[in-house]
Amino acid sequence: MTFSRRIFDNDRNPIGIVGLDILLDRVRNYAVNTYFSKGGYGLLLNKNLEILAHPDSDLWGKPLSEIQNFSGIVD
Repeated sequence: MTFSRRIFDNDRNPIGIVGLDILLDRVRNYAVNTYFSKGGYGLLLNKNLEILAHPDSDLWGKPLSEIQNFSGIVD
């Protein structure tokens, strides 16, 4: 994954772009291993609410609305 951000000078004139390459596997591991209670896990979604990271890799790429445990929170 590459994150990019346009940068500006003090007068708001664009002066360049900064890019940061990040391995998606590293982000996935960080997200899934984040939990707030015992037995919990993290979840990573894109802007379309599709699963990018979940402990069950079979769910990657599926819409959150199709997952029984999560369908109620999509709305």
